[in-house]
Amino acid sequence: MMRDMHAMGRLNTLVRRDAVDHLRSRLDAIASILPAGVARDVKLVITEIDCDVRIASQLMAGR
Repeated sequence: MMRDMHAMGRLNTLVRRDAVDHLRSRLDAIASILPAGVARDVKLVITEIDCDVRIASQLMAGR
């Protein structure tokens, strides 16, 4: 998805919430079966996604 958005010059496009939720749930499921060290790294990515979603929501609310 990111490659497509980059190719179209749309890196600042808001990704649909259901797509983000699906990605987040898949990462969470994967983290549950990984060794602790790697799982921690995946959980950090999930935390970053959550932070980005909050920022995007606040920006959209300010429009």
